[in-house]
Amino acid sequence: MTAGFVVPGHDCGDAETQTKFRGNVAHSVLGGGANIFPDVAGNDHNTCYEGSHFSAYKVTFAGVSTNFVGMEQRMSNMVMADNVLGVSLIVAGDLERAFMVLKDSDIYGETEALDCPGGDHECKCMNKNGIYSFTGTHGAKDFHIGSGSPYPMDHIMSYGSWSPATDFYKVRFHDWLSRETACGKKQAIFNTHRDASDYIPFQNYYQCEFDNVA
Repeated sequence: MTAGFVVPGHDCGDAETQTKFRGNVAHSVLGGGANIFPDVAGNDHNTCYEGSHFSAYKVTFAGVSTNFVGMEQRMSNMVMADNVLGVSLIVAGDLERAFMVLKDSDIYGETEALDCPGGDHECKCMNKNGIYSFTGTHGAKDFHIGSGSPYPMDHIMSYGSWSPATDFYKVRFHDWLSRETACGKKQAIFNTHRDASDYIPFQNYYQCEFDNVA
């Protein structure tokens, strides 16, 4: 499974009124939470598209992923909790300018529902991240990944781009209480993308909050 949801985004600026994909939750997915791609029927999504009002917890890749052509990608009103790769936005294409935004969202660390609560049964103990640094690449992905090599969505298979920048606006980070999870893996609010080129775009933070963070 590539993700719990593979869905088109909505027009930029319509987050408060859109009903295309709203109020959905992905949890305990052996894959990503949602891959949100530009809609060919949308209003010029090659220039700007948005995803909003979605939640994901305990997924084994990113709660929200992109790896698509679109000059500006916006994600807003998201709730992410206890995910392996947190939020991972990748803007693709040979672009002179590209921009990624996450705003008005809440990102939680490990929850009380432990991955390995005890006993002799097998468990899936993995590193946890809040933000996987947003980045750019020249090669995009299909929104339904059809073979093993390009999987998962955040796996970068082409050279990096110098064009992107990114803003985090009014993002709240809650309950990151330890550098390790209860089963002994690493936990971090911020991490650099494992496949990104040497150039990581500027990650700009505005009016963000840290709540109950060690």
